[in-house]
Amino acid sequence: MTATTWLDDRFELTEVVGRGGHGRVWRARDHKLDRDVAVKDCPADAAHDEVQALRREITALAHVNSPYVVAIHDFILTGANLWLIMEYVRGGSLRDQLREQARPPNASLLRWIEQICRGLAAAHQRRIVHRDVKPANIMITDEGDAKLVDFGIAGFLGRPTTTPGVHLTACYAAPERWRGERGDARTDLYAVGCVLYEMLTGKPPFGSHQAPLVYLQRAHRSETVVPPGRLAPGIPPPLSRLALDLLQKDPDDRPGDARVVAERARAAAHSAPGAVPSRESGGLPASYDAPVGASDDFARRIENDARELARRLGPTHPETLKARMEHAEMTGQAGDAHGAAQLYRRLAQDYQKAFGRGSRGRLDAFQGESRWLSRAAEQAAQQE
Repeated sequence: MTATTWLDDRFELTEVVGRGGHGRVWRARDHKLDRDVAVKDCPADAAHDEVQALRREITALAHVNSPYVVAIHDFILTGANLWLIMEYVRGGSLRDQLREQARPPNASLLRWIEQICRGLAAAHQRRIVHRDVKPANIMITDEGDAKLVDFGIAGFLGRPTTTPGVHLTACYAAPERWRGERGDARTDLYAVGCVLYEMLTGKPPFGSHQAPLVYLQRAHRSETVVPPGRLAPGIPPPLSRLALDLLQKDPDDRPGDARVVAERARAAAHSAPGAVPSRESGGLPASYDAPVGASDDFARRIENDARELARRLGPTHPETLKARMEHAEMTGQAGDAHGAAQLYRRLAQDYQKAFGRGSRGRLDAFQGESRWLSRAAEQAAQQE
């Protein structure tokens, strides 16, 4: 970079508007298209041996089409630097919002979580994982919408490492990242859980931003998170449950799809507070709870059949799973949309454990959960 403040004879760098672990962000003027852009200046020495791979990753990222992901327009490699040319967002980061206002209103934080997950879903569909979701990488526009930035930066500027604390942001890093694994879409969802927890309570789920790495590594890998309601009374139960589900240690126990999380956030925005009471599991997993509104006799009979099959054959036997699927659907038709979504969610987890992530039953269960969450949101909106 020279003293002329120009890049490639096209972009006039006017001011530094942000700094992070991966470089500076400039506000710049694109004189060819006569528009403001953001230019990120990233050291890229490690990438020079794999320029074609770098090009492929950035090209894939540029094809992520979501209003909740900051668009990449172009990139330039000069010497030891990678310059990312991106959409310029007018607004501030979520980190700045949290510094000014420790706990955003429920309506705002649920709106942002939904939008963040819509953006993640668009990227995950293209097999792109963010790997560094945190408040500093979430922009809140002047219109009040959330946009993810620095998508994939942690991935294509740094190789996988087994050294704890390297290429990750400690307060938002999933247990598998601390083990040196690259992680997948569910790793992003754990970080979303950390962000949600911080918005609800005013602090990350473990320690603080000044806590030693050795403590944060142990906490994220093995300590049980304190339910957010104990730190900030008055949090609606659906919000608390969503945060705790996202913060599960085992990736298989987290929601497997960002779209499902987005739908749960939307449903929570319209639902009245109130926990779903549990019943005896009768041989089914502990979280296989009989929903409140399942009063229809037919749904009850299917529930009893599912419990009997679980007792005789096991909770993940194909016949048991089929009965549980029917029970989930009849629960929704009996009037308990939230309960149906809950049952479908557990089904998706159990199908995955029994038959793998690509099983048709798992995908059907995800679709069922999403459908009944949407129905619950529609019903709540009609009651307002």
